[in-house]
Amino acid sequence: MVALASFPRWTVEQYLAMERCSDVRHEYVDGLVYALAGGTRTHSVIAATVTGLLYAALRGGPCRVYSSDLKVRVSPTHYLYPDVSVGCEVEAPGDDADWTGAPRVVVEVLSDSTAAYDRGDKFALYRQLPSLRAYVLVETDCRLVEVRGREEGPLSGAVAGAGPAAGGWTVRRCGPGEMVDLPALGVQLAVDAIYAGVTVD
Repeated sequence: MVALASFPRWTVEQYLAMERCSDVRHEYVDGLVYALAGGTRTHSVIAATVTGLLYAALRGGPCRVYSSDLKVRVSPTHYLYPDVSVGCEVEAPGDDADWTGAPRVVVEVLSDSTAAYDRGDKFALYRQLPSLRAYVLVETDCRLVEVRGREEGPLSGAVAGAGPAAGGWTVRRCGPGEMVDLPALGVQLAVDAIYAGVTVD
């Protein structure tokens, strides 16, 4: 959750140095540094469950599952923290232990305060990544998972909402009893398994 912006503008070097010794995670957007607030118990359980399910499904293969502690470098001036990310590509020269620049799948667990940002501006940033094949949004007030999958070919436009395809991305919604298909990883996750251990209407 974006809590505040720090002024004046920071350089990337200042931001990365600060993050290495900070107890609070921050996102970096065009020189502005935004502190991230803690989430709810439900948010935490769902994020941990998705991480565990993906780890179990991908264990022993070339893909790695990362928790919310690892930043994603979207561009030289944008660093974001997804709730879960999966990288399968060999990292580009210059990538280091602090961030990944080539996630194949990004998962955001929604909350009332971040849902609009995650669906809109944050997705607009993530979709700049050539490596990204799927953007997964997990609701916390109902059992619903939305998967935005990149179509083959050039990316254009924006995802509007309910259509089967929008601007180079397909949009699929999965509810109770259904499977979340992630062909970019060769993995399917049961919606019921994602919400195991939490009470959601």
